[in-house]
Amino acid sequence: CNETKKSCLRAGGGCLWTDARGPRARRCDGVIAAHAGTVPRPRARGTPGAMSNASNESAGGAQPPYRDLTEQAEVEALMASDGGAVVLDFWSETCGPCLAMADDFAAVAAQFNADEVQFVKINTGRHGHLAAPFNVMAVPTILFVLNGQILDSMVGRPTARKLGERAEWLVKKSQSGGLFKRLFGRG
Repeated sequence: CNETKKSCLRAGGGCLWTDARGPRARRCDGVIAAHAGTVPRPRARGTPGAMSNASNESAGGAQPPYRDLTEQAEVEALMASDGGAVVLDFWSETCGPCLAMADDFAAVAAQFNADEVQFVKINTGRHGHLAAPFNVMAVPTILFVLNGQILDSMVGRPTARKLGERAEWLVKKSQSGGLFKRLFGRG
């Protein structure tokens, strides 16, 4: 619709909205569509409706479209030369921007096939030893890894659109195979 955010919310939400700054790719009801912008901040842990991955799975809820890494062996497997494309999010439960982007990360991860790119999270508050080899100095930090090599990083809270664009870039990189493969058919 071409209504402002306020009037769109009064009308029940659910539509894409625009304002004086131009079109926004955000749904007023907080549901992310493809290539969406930011969404409202998720509920804090411990509030009704907020469930951890473990309690969500045990309650029969859908499994999140990403994995939480807790073991050194899991990180080593992702960073192996045949680890594939990985979007690695370092976050903390005490980090406001981390919690605010949690829904964006999950929504973007849900748009990609796990065979193309894996989305994983490491809680630095509980598993700081897993973040230490990456020299993570601030959270949220997102690394874009291809076959064990860090190709790009983002520090701070990216929009869902920016995160999706970088993940798409990583998928294209993983499918291209490099200059020699494109030119000569071998990598």
